[in-house]
Parts: sequence; C-alpha cells; structure tokens
Amino acid sequence: MASSTKHPMIYWAQRSENILLTIEVEDMNVTLLKVEGNKFHIQGSNKEGVKYDAELELYDDLKGSDIRRIPTARHVELIIPKEKEEWWPRLLKTTSKVQWIKVDFNKWVDEDEENEAQALPEGMNFDFGAGGGGNNFDFSSMMGGAGGQDFGDMELPEGADDGEEDEDDMPELADVEEKPTTSKA
Repeated sequence: MASSTKHPMIYWAQRSENILLTIEVEDMNVTLLKVEGNKFHIQGSNKEGVKYDAELELYDDLKGSDIRRIPTARHVELIIPKEKEEWWPRLLKTTSKVQWIKVDFNKWVDEDEENEAQALPEGMNFDFGAGGGGNNFDFSSMMGGAGGQDFGDMELPEGADDGEEDEDDMPELADVEEKPTTSKA
C-alpha cells in the first residue's frame, strides 16, 4: 500500500509582533521546519508513520531565524516574529479558503484589545495556558466578594427592598379543584 502525505490541521493567531501557529499532529516528529521570508514549510510524521507536509505562502515576511518552538507532545506550537510589527488581515497571501487552516480562538486577541490583554489590572489574570479556560480570573475582585458590593451594617430606609422576601406578605393560594379535561377528536 502506497504511503500518502497529508496536510496537518494548522491553527493560527497573531499579535502585532508575532504569528502563533499550532500544528495539530500528536507526537509529530518534525523532519523539516523552514521559514524564509514569507515562506513556511513543515514536514514530519506521527508515531503511526503517517506523513504530514504543509507549505504556505504567508501574507508578509517573518523572521525565520528567531522562531521559537514550545515543547509539547500533543502538537507543535510555534511563535514566529514578524519582520514588521503590524496586524495582518489574514495568514496567507491568497484570499482563497484553505480547509486545513483555522483561526485559533483560544489564543486570538483582536488588534484593539492587544494592549489591554497585556496590561490587565492586578487580580484580573486571564491565563489561557494549558487548559485555555482562563481559570485564574478573580471574579470577587469585580464584585467586592461573592455577594456583590458589601455595605456593611448600613440600615436601609423605611420601605426599601432588602432583597429578602417576607413570607408574611405572600397571599394564600386558593384551593382549586382540577377538572378532568376532555379532548375532542
């Protein structure tokens, strides 16, 4: 049986200074990783021997010599600096859709939110690391505690609603007999 080469699923995100690529091949043995100008090429195989190959012509040039690979066995994660710090309207030079390239929404930051994401107030840490769930966000810092803003023992003015229902004010429910329903067919 002849061995065929497949395109790996590639997820991408960007910052003004970097392109973030995730090649979704578990335990990929990378045999070629080349970035020159706006050309990106990766080849490799997984532990079952399935070969993967992807050659991309990117929107603009990258600094291939400064590529960083984040070590993980699940997939290949790359951070590649751009030649010019700017936002790209898309990953590829071509405007046509490529089925095996998708936006990585777990890492995506909009251009107008980039500075906000890098400079969050203390106690508001969105850590989208391994789990991608933002598990370090401190909701209590937003609300002053679990129950909302704490007003201490401040007394409410007469007639003000304190949020607690008074059972004495509830009217009694009338006893109602259920009548059998008849259906007309």
